[in-house]
Amino acid sequence: MKWLSLRALSGSPPMGIHNLSLLRYGFLMSGGQAIIRYDGPILADHKMDVEDIAPAMLALAELCKRANAIANGDRASVKLLIDLDTEQHCAQFGVQIIQTFLDQAKSFFDDQHVKTASDIMAFIGLTGTTGGIVIGGPVIGLFKLLKWLKGRQPDSATMTVKDGRNVMQISVGGDMVLVHPVAAQMLYDPIAMKSAKDVLRPTRKEGYEKVEFEHQNEVSETLTKQDAILIDAIQVIEKKAEKETVIPASSIRATVKIRKAIYEGNGKWTIQYDKSREVTMGDETWLADFQANKVDAPPGSYLDVDISVAAIHLDKDDKPIEEPHYTITKVNGVVPAPEQIELPNHQS
Repeated sequence: MKWLSLRALSGSPPMGIHNLSLLRYGFLMSGGQAIIRYDGPILADHKMDVEDIAPAMLALAELCKRANAIANGDRASVKLLIDLDTEQHCAQFGVQIIQTFLDQAKSFFDDQHVKTASDIMAFIGLTGTTGGIVIGGPVIGLFKLLKWLKGRQPDSATMTVKDGRNVMQISVGGDMVLVHPVAAQMLYDPIAMKSAKDVLRPTRKEGYEKVEFEHQNEVSETLTKQDAILIDAIQVIEKKAEKETVIPASSIRATVKIRKAIYEGNGKWTIQYDKSREVTMGDETWLADFQANKVDAPPGSYLDVDISVAAIHLDKDDKPIEEPHYTITKVNGVVPAPEQIELPNHQS
């Protein structure tokens, strides 16, 4: 069998970007690579018609941009660069993802919500893992989802939690699969779906039989001509925004008990409020005094505090999708622990 493959990859930071100040408005490229391989007798001489390859690669570029826009909004942008790999025994092109962050360097080093180029590849389904969730196991990316649908329209998409992370449960005809939220959003996005279909367009043509995605020397996904035809038949229906129940952010004043204090740095404190909760100590002045031993408040002490509670998003059963975030914005003072009164021992 003769085939042609395309390698999608993202590289290391360019030479010279070692000084943090240079990263203020610079590039941050994250590692990860995949191979996209078209297979069929039409590729007997390892050559592919430009009318087939060009639209497919433009579609891949658009799909990556769309996935990045869904995942990162305007915090980052991506572009793809293609270069010829002459060392292969086939016509193979390297596709490099360059991700640009338009923010302070510290923010994208600290912000775990910014998704990298490797994450984007996994959301699309070119590679296998991202963000601690295995894509290709119980939680899958876009192309595997499209193959799984077999041309069917999804009946529902519901947010749920798996291993402490939000995932989308897609249901159709009694079957169910878990997908990454970004992949689920792409399923209902007309631009992303058109791009995904166009990446597979060559496979639907005569002379082509399949396209494979390979990651770390293992084929992560194979889409046959029949798969591509069924995927092309899926109608793109923009998902209407479901009414979401949100308990708005609030502030309260309360007396809480210290269960675990942080004596150095900015780690999470543990307090007893309605139950044991981890909180951020946001009163930096009081924290500095406490850590300098200017305030006596050992574990077991009570604090009079102002607490801000982040907005709480509820699922369809009005249960929190995830635990709300608590921040102590001000410590008003240390409250003496209630004294234990010893009852007299009446002996008969």
